Amino acid sequence: MPFIDFGGTRCHLSVGGPDRVIVDENGVRHKFEMHPYAGPILLNADGDPAKRQPSAKASFWNVTTWWIQQGGNIDANGLCVWKKPKEPKLLHLGGRHYKIINDTGEQP
Repeated sequence: MPFIDFGGTRCHLSVGGPDRVIVDENGVRHKFEMHPYAGPILLNADGDPAKRQPSAKASFWNVTTWWIQQGGNIDANGLCVWKKPKEPKLLHLGGRHYKIINDTGEQP
């Protein structure tokens, strides 16, 4: 880990990852940094961390999570490549109880 000495005080300097661009489900482009410790951080036009990060319900978090889970692939244009996962088929058993079933209607 890189440490810097400031007048006898040691500081840790944590540098973020490379800038990435991802297009969310609504077609909105987001420029972000994939920090090795903090995860994705939305960037402003200057490449600095945005003062306001997306809310917890923003689609940015879904698409970056899917991108990470699917291997963090980048296409030839430098865009993050992701696919929306298939929703599992559920059989309602009653109340709040469900069972996951496969395409043939059988239990996995």
